Amino acid sequence: MIVVTEKLLRKVGAHCGGSYLMVKQAGGAIEVNPANVRKLAKESPSFTVWLLARNPELCKAMIDAGANVNTRDKDGRTALVYARALRNKETVALLKAAGGKR
Repeated sequence: MIVVTEKLLRKVGAHCGGSYLMVKQAGGAIEVNPANVRKLAKESPSFTVWLLARNPELCKAMIDAGANVNTRDKDGRTALVYARALRNKETVALLKAAGGKR
């Protein structure tokens, strides 16, 4: 089990503000604890949106753990909006395949 902390998340350009996810490496892939994804979405929807949009590997792990890809940040934007703005084609494809909307 790896604790994904603010320091680690800075590597993907995100700021966690004290929140965390518990993940484990499984054969090179990231697995995220579903209970923590739900907790994070409830406590910080904006951060959840940012995580989903920022990094394809983490996005996939969060989707696999049950993250709602249509969670909206404080401005009403979804992860798909940000992934498109970042020109992150892999993440856009993941979010669309999971039912992501603008």
